[in-house]
Amino acid sequence: MLLLTLVVTTMVATTAFADETPETTFQKATAFVLDSEGGYSDHVADTGGATNYGVTQVAYDSWQDSLDKRRRPVSQIELWEVKGIYYAYWLEARCYEIEEVSPALAIAHFDWAINAGPSQAMRTLQRCIGTEADGIWGPKTRAAFLKSDPAEVLEEYFERRERFYRSQPEERRDAFLSGWLNRLDKLRNFLSDREE
Repeated sequence: MLLLTLVVTTMVATTAFADETPETTFQKATAFVLDSEGGYSDHVADTGGATNYGVTQVAYDSWQDSLDKRRRPVSQIELWEVKGIYYAYWLEARCYEIEEVSPALAIAHFDWAINAGPSQAMRTLQRCIGTEADGIWGPKTRAAFLKSDPAEVLEEYFERRERFYRSQPEERRDAFLSGWLNRLDKLRNFLSDREE
């Protein structure tokens, strides 16, 4: 499913960014994540390994394979490829459905999907809305989400994300906790500046 999505997003990526006005929720989320993720990193404490703009080498390899492209190091990823991969995550994490109820929650969910993976993001959302945390957006998750209060879910989402960060092994906390918490604060400010 993800590979098919990656192929489709290659075609969509160019149109998703062709007209920067008016700015869509996806474009706002992408701008935030690009600014937060920065460039290339290959930190020994990062379990994702080498990343660039939050895209791991494994994710980039899958993207390139789905397009029958020769693999390249993630350090050489181009911005259009990053945006295409982001769009695949936007779709996989169901941010487009969440956006219909709460653009702010969709942005927060997308940021977490890039930072920790779409499945982890979905499990976090499911815990916030009281459904089985299986990482899959199915009818029960959707129904529970539609009955929830988006503002309360967003607040709990932030709290769960912070607890997740603080629960990481010491080596990872020592290396990344300050940056992770700064990112959460920055995200809160970003969303409050764009009140729904």
